[in-house]
Amino acid sequence: YGVDWATGTLVGIAKTTTITHSFFSASERFYFIKARDIVGNETVTAGVESFTIQNPASVTGATITINEEDALLTFSEVVPGANQLPISEYEIRQGATFESSTLIARQKGTQIKIPFFFVETPPTATKTYWVRAFDIVGNSGTQTSVPFVINNPSPPSGLVVQVIRNVVFLNWAEPVSTVPIRYYRVSRSESPSDIIYGDFDSTAYRIEEPVGGTFTYKVQAIDFVGNTSDIASQTIV
Repeated sequence: YGVDWATGTLVGIAKTTTITHSFFSASERFYFIKARDIVGNETVTAGVESFTIQNPASVTGATITINEEDALLTFSEVVPGANQLPISEYEIRQGATFESSTLIARQKGTQIKIPFFFVETPPTATKTYWVRAFDIVGNSGTQTSVPFVINNPSPPSGLVVQVIRNVVFLNWAEPVSTVPIRYYRVSRSESPSDIIYGDFDSTAYRIEEPVGGTFTYKVQAIDFVGNTSDIASQTIV
């Protein structure tokens, strides 16, 4: 094979009309064939056949779903088409650009757990993952980008404060959050610093106040990686 018979690389000599040859990197190759008789006379002009191997197709169907403790990156299996070789593995990387990305894994499966992350500059942040397929000789497809967007939790909604005698009942609804909520921080405005009652995993809290007054109660949601919501508050007299 090569650009012509004279400078080509020998593939082999066969007594039949069939010969095998190893797969190669994605490209077009030209094979030159001559017949030779029993005393060594050869065909004057070589026959020519070309064969092309193409890179794998790009990964499609990539999505990120949220579980209770982590996220799952899933994508569709790349099925080889005409002149493409079987897929051996998938490469997953993470970074703002593919060129600057860091290798996360090389694997045969089409899903991988990825971690949640802290939003350095609220209220939202994005990490980009990249996925590409490799065939059995190392040809790679074009990388596919998969953005993973995390938003800070929204404030707890529908905060209701009820007072029965000296007991204060707080109730609120679970906020919208990319990462599951770990707990709620309940506090009361006070000078010079707020009184923090604690962190709780329920959407209700009960407070016994020894004396009356005008109080502002606050609830803040905090997710599993420490991202915080704005504060929901309610003032009672």
